[in-house]
Amino acid sequence: MAKERQGRRRFIKGAGLMASSVFSSSFLPSTAAGQSGQTPPATGSKGAQIRSLLAKSEMIVAPIVPDIVSVRLCEMEGFQAVQIGDSQPTTWHGYPGYGVVSYTEVLNFSVHLASNTNLPVMVGMADGGGTPLTIYRATQELERGGVAAVAYEDSTAETHFSRQGTLVSPADFADRIKAAVDARRDQNLVVIARTDAVGQGYTLEQALERGVACAEAGADIIYFSGMRLEDHPKARDAVKKPLFHLGNARTTPDQAKAAKVSVIAYHVDGVAHGALYEALKELKSTGKFEQASKMLLPNGVQARLIRSDDYNALARKYH
Repeated sequence: MAKERQGRRRFIKGAGLMASSVFSSSFLPSTAAGQSGQTPPATGSKGAQIRSLLAKSEMIVAPIVPDIVSVRLCEMEGFQAVQIGDSQPTTWHGYPGYGVVSYTEVLNFSVHLASNTNLPVMVGMADGGGTPLTIYRATQELERGGVAAVAYEDSTAETHFSRQGTLVSPADFADRIKAAVDARRDQNLVVIARTDAVGQGYTLEQALERGVACAEAGADIIYFSGMRLEDHPKARDAVKKPLFHLGNARTTPDQAKAAKVSVIAYHVDGVAHGALYEALKELKSTGKFEQASKMLLPNGVQARLIRSDDYNALARKYH
């Protein structure tokens, strides 16, 4: 009986971490570099770290993460960067990605994560408020908050949930990117231009036109949302800038690199919800969690994620 109670406590503790992308947000401060399982800070800004990797032609693999615990898992596993978009704070609030969360909320969420990790954080800001002026302000706020890269797109708020949504003109899109580029005080901040043209039914040539316009406006990386991987070599030749790609569960970094992609992101953030869902179903139907317990974090990992040793040391220091 005691073992069963102990096991249930362990399950609930582990499931809580698996579900942290929806139910929690860590507010722990950053600790000094060199802590066990943490990535030491690199020289220069976090944007400079991204630029250094691009200059070396290294493939940047960026898991998409919903919270600080997940970011720290990425640090522990040796990833070089992480990606977040407006869908992460939107899901945290329990809403669909239909523009119901303001760009200010996305900005604050992004800065919160960036200030609690040594990893470069790349942020998707959707339309950044919809005007060059809001984009200008958002870029400066993100830069001050320690974000490494920021992406702006050519969509309108309706694009993501309605066929009535439209894209802004190539010229207006280029102005959005120019505003972000001009807003930088740190020239290492990476500006990413995302066009949804392919996904919205535009031709490949029309999408490339938008990419070229943004490259000429100063974008450092171009993201052709919805474009097939096999079309990326042509896109790379057209824009002459590094390309960002959203991979699926079957796309490998090597495949992306062969297609002239420089940065690939993966939506691993939903896995935690899936694990918790299966765990709860098993617990409800069987009263046990034997299968789900295989997904629990290894001993000691949880303590490292919330930096228990650091705070225990502080407690001893001040008492």
